[in-house]
Amino acid sequence: MIRLFLQNLKAEGWTQEAIAEKVGIGQGLISTYMKGADVKASTLLKFADAFHVSTDTVLGRTGVRKGTNNYKGEERRRKPNNHNSGMA
Repeated sequence: MIRLFLQNLKAEGWTQEAIAEKVGIGQGLISTYMKGADVKASTLLKFADAFHVSTDTVLGRTGVRKGTNNYKGEERRRKPNNHNSGMA
């Protein structure tokens, strides 16, 4: 259920031990989730809170792409384009 989220964290350099510590669960559970096991709602909330993302992101329903560093709570926004297009 949260396998993709965990794989993305791993690709960013997170170890299972570091993820477990940040979330506040045992490393064995991380391993179990990496294998595709379902996660309790309360644990899902712990992941979302720990990484400052929505539960939809943890579940893979919305995208934080691999390598964006958004799991650290950093929000990256595109600046609006305020220049004129040259049309009057």
